[in-house]
Amino acid sequence: MRNPNPREADFFVKVQWKDSAGNTAGESGRTITVPAKGVGTARISAASSGVADRYDHCHVEPRVDGIW
Repeated sequence: MRNPNPREADFFVKVQWKDSAGNTAGESGRTITVPAKGVGTARISAASSGVADRYDHCHVEPRVDGIW
């Protein structure tokens, strides 16, 4: 996550896990704090064992609003 703003901000990163047909099979996300003009990394688990076997790929929104 890149924060182009002149101040630190919190961002909510949401990932949709898709099956091979493109249907949403799960969602997960987390809030991360990114420094001003900085970069942050969100580590998001797919799911507990067994459920992740249904996932083929994921979709992440390319742009998100900061949580002010």
